[in-house]
Amino acid sequence: MKYRQRDGWAHSDLLRLAHPKPGEGTSGLLAFAADKPDGTDLPRVVEGYLAAQAASTPKESADLVRAYRLPRECVRTEHLGEPVVLEALMESMPLTAMIRNLGNLTRTGVVAPFSDGANQFIAKLSDAKALRGARVHPMAVFLALGTYSSGHGVRGTGSWTPVQQVVDALDAAFYASMDNVVPTNKRILLAVDVSGSMAWSAAGMPVSAAEAAAAMALVVARTEPNHLFLGVDTRPVELRISPSMRLDSAMAEVRRRIGGGTDLSVPARWLEKERIEVDAIVLLTDSETWAGRQHPAEALASYRRKVGLPVRNVVASLTATGHSVGDPQDPLTLQCAGLDASIPEVIRGFVSGEF
Repeated sequence: MKYRQRDGWAHSDLLRLAHPKPGEGTSGLLAFAADKPDGTDLPRVVEGYLAAQAASTPKESADLVRAYRLPRECVRTEHLGEPVVLEALMESMPLTAMIRNLGNLTRTGVVAPFSDGANQFIAKLSDAKALRGARVHPMAVFLALGTYSSGHGVRGTGSWTPVQQVVDALDAAFYASMDNVVPTNKRILLAVDVSGSMAWSAAGMPVSAAEAAAAMALVVARTEPNHLFLGVDTRPVELRISPSMRLDSAMAEVRRRIGGGTDLSVPARWLEKERIEVDAIVLLTDSETWAGRQHPAEALASYRRKVGLPVRNVVASLTATGHSVGDPQDPLTLQCAGLDASIPEVIRGFVSGEF
């Protein structure tokens, strides 16, 4: 019901290729999936979906959402923006979906000062058990906080007036969700590009690349026991970010280092010069660089030879520039482009050696 089709493929295509044999209690469901519902053996929630597709008013849709605990994908598109429907959806909406739809909930007045919707969201976001259950990553909260505080979405023309208590709840949830991060326990150098171009927006988000890098650095500081931080422009730059810092302090620390050019061979050359062994180098950058004396990939290869370790390398480009400084032929280099809530977990899995 939630994912009826993707990229031109529907359940009926899957069934046609898989040739499943209906069993007891599944024939009606498979017929429904093939867009040929016969009304038999249907789970109750499917009955609710079919009724919602025939709903004539937003009030009727809202009643069906409550009665059958339907997700938003089951509601007719023309009813989705109605406050009465959004209020009903919010009662059983998963926390991640609630965070994702916060701007729309505020724009329609469901989340407003002293409203039941605002109180419900704040209570859920303040629930440590709910945060753990939803496995909300702090970077997801950070991006939601930046978008919500800006009062407008990244895409589209929708705008809203942020509710201050909701902003405060998102800020608190950023720290509370740190418990959801699984540490790699690897020796990590987190190198943050502090060149002038990092002050620009990160992938169209309402935060700069430097601010996003600061948030990721603070997550690393609080969750990874073995870490080093290094600012990078055309030389090594001291970057003081500690687990005791608040988010605004970490962002201020990175912002005050911004300026100058870029040489992204600096992290590997600095490690080699200082004779420091690490398991992974994670570079947060916008990939606007010149190679300087040595290309970053060559500097990394030299460092690996020096320490005799299969050092993993992550080049996380917080803006998609169309090029990267990593070696695309290197199986121990991961290259990411853009910024969303999934990137930190992808980086964690790569650094851990899970893939």
